[in-house]
Amino acid sequence: GSEMCIRDRANTGRVLARLLKAQDNDAVRALIALDVLDKDGFAEASALAAKAGNAAAAALLADAEHKKYVPQPKKQRYDFDF
Repeated sequence: GSEMCIRDRANTGRVLARLLKAQDNDAVRALIALDVLDKDGFAEASALAAKAGNAAAAALLADAEHKKYVPQPKKQRYDFDF
């Protein structure tokens, strides 16, 4: 059908570029929440945000990438008492 397949990487980039230009950060947030961006996707999106002069979206993307790829500190199993 004519339904846009967001899982298609090329489409995701195009959609993101449009949202960033429009400064539609709620939609950018929604797109991030769909978890369609991989490392390359985040890099591309951040570049697009910078090009669009959309600092808020760039911050959103950086934050989302950090949450996705930086392991959250787990409770330490060992206690080192020096």
